[in-house]
Amino acid sequence: VADELPDSFIEKMRGLISKYNKNAHLYGEVWEDASNKIAYGNRKKYYLGSELTGVMNYPLKDGLVSYIREKSTLKIDYALNVVTMNMPFKTRCLAMNILGSHDTVRILTALGGKSPYGKSNKELSRLKMSTSEYKTAKKRLIAAYTIITSLPGIPTVFYGDEAGVEGYSDPFNRRTFPWGSENREILNHYKKMGNLRTSNAAFYDGEFSLLHLDKNFLIFERKNEKDRFITVYNNSDSCKKIFFSDFVTELYQSKSKKEFALKSEQAYIFEVENEVIFKIGC
Repeated sequence: VADELPDSFIEKMRGLISKYNKNAHLYGEVWEDASNKIAYGNRKKYYLGSELTGVMNYPLKDGLVSYIREKSTLKIDYALNVVTMNMPFKTRCLAMNILGSHDTVRILTALGGKSPYGKSNKELSRLKMSTSEYKTAKKRLIAAYTIITSLPGIPTVFYGDEAGVEGYSDPFNRRTFPWGSENREILNHYKKMGNLRTSNAAFYDGEFSLLHLDKNFLIFERKNEKDRFITVYNNSDSCKKIFFSDFVTELYQSKSKKEFALKSEQAYIFEVENEVIFKIGC
């Protein structure tokens, strides 16, 4: 909990860690924008080079849940245009992008479950999603993980999220891992996205540009000198189409076309070889 430690202590810790392992990183649990964090009356120096490699990206997690669940752009706009852009470039590339932690509702439940407000712990201990709610939550989680995998930072998994575990706040988010009963669709998607990142350097050191954001669509670009990718999330309630001015390749299906159907609440990553113009249609 970096907020409760003085800068001098964190700096000494980072120095000792680097002394023994120059490739090791030090992350802090900070829930807000760490670039201008004030704790106990002091402005923290996390990003000035001698303290933290990065922090847990709670603003991004909160923004995605609010955007996907409520179709509100307020928090995701803040996460991408303020928190992300306030990070030094190297810190941005190494941010700990999370969808959940031991302090939050399980991401599946957050994306598809009933509200916990007004319910007792006894009720919450037994409350699970219906079949239809779980199906919706699973679709949304697959999209959310696609998004954080292709954004600047390192996608970080709270055990069990990749296996389809659900649950409300502590202690119900700390259930044991479902060995032998993992949700294979979610697990396979997490593996696929891991392979995608390791195969394309633009996802971990490429420039980031937010191309479009409204209640229906989130579109952003990652590129380096070699590769360019555009991630598109359809947050609307219906299937839409995207039209490109040249052929692009959708990475999930390895199909190269100019026109693609975008299903509701699904994310797509397009590999772009030439400069293209795109537009969204019905």
